[in-house]
Formats: sequence, structure tokens, C-alpha cells
Amino acid sequence: MDLLTVNEGKALSRLVILALLTAGGVGLFVFESLLPQPLPGGKIGLSQVATIFALYLFGLPSAFAVILMRIFITSLLMGTMLNPIFIFALAGGVVSTLTMGLVRRYVGAITILGNSVLGALTHNATQLVVAYVVYIHQSEIFWLLPYLILISLAAGLGIGLVTRLLLARYFVMISPHYSLEAEGNG
Repeated sequence: MDLLTVNEGKALSRLVILALLTAGGVGLFVFESLLPQPLPGGKIGLSQVATIFALYLFGLPSAFAVILMRIFITSLLMGTMLNPIFIFALAGGVVSTLTMGLVRRYVGAITILGNSVLGALTHNATQLVVAYVVYIHQSEIFWLLPYLILISLAAGLGIGLVTRLLLARYFVMISPHYSLEAEGNG
């Protein structure tokens, strides 16, 4: 087997995994949209599991591919393309993914749980800023910030825990000797 064939195989494997992560993110989003929302703005963000998984498995460009494809596909499925929900999702998704990717790359010592909480915080804060700048134009909207911080902490911890468990299972399947803790990414 020559080097070109090996590289093509790795690229295809990566593409298949990213497609599966995107499909999983879409499925989780649709599932979550069917659940009752007990609190306004209190979505858990289950689909972020796919984005964070891609970030820790392949890096920031792959995480961007997953989040962007997931947002576009779910917007088409839910009929929200180019409306405020789409704008909020796109802004929050891009900024939170960028933040998590940069922190993972340049801070390094942050855990998946911590990075997930950071992503949830930046996602909600970005959506609040977009709501203020584009739609509402009243500073009172920022009174929601403490409430959104609490939601972000709970959701971020939950999503981070699920992602960490899934990554650990993935790496056990691929290499039983691999450890997220040994990499400093746990």
C-alpha cells in the first residue's frame, strides 16, 4: 500500500466521521426541539456534543465544518433559514466554536468540561449581543445575563460531560491505551 492510498483512506475516514457527527448533531437538534422548554431560552444545546467532539478529535476547522453544516441543515429542516433564529444560531455557533477552539489551542490546560461551559457562555452572550444590536436596541435585555449564565453553566457541564464520555469511548474503541487525561484534554 503506497503513501497516497493511506492518506486518501485517512481523509475518507475523517470525512465519514465528520458527516456522522453532523448527522448526529442534526438529530440531537431535532430531538431537542421536540422536548418542552420549561424555561424561555433554556435550551440545553445537545447538538453541541457533535461540535465539541469534532473540535477535540480533529481541531477547529473540522468543528467549524460540523457547526456550519448542522446550522444550515437544521435551518432548512425547521424552516428558519435566514430568519432571526438562524441569525442567532449562526452567530452563537460561530463565536462559541471559535472561542473553544482558540482556548483549546492556546490555553491548553482547560478541560473538556471547562471548555464546554465557556462555549455555552459565549454562545448565550453572543446571542444576547446580537439581539441587542440587530433587533431590540434596549439595554434592559442584558438583565437576562445572570439567568443565561446559570443556564450556560448547567448546560455546558452536561454537554461537556456527555462529550467527554463519548470521546473516551471512541478512543477506547480505536486504541485501548489512549487516555484523554494523559493528553491533558480531559
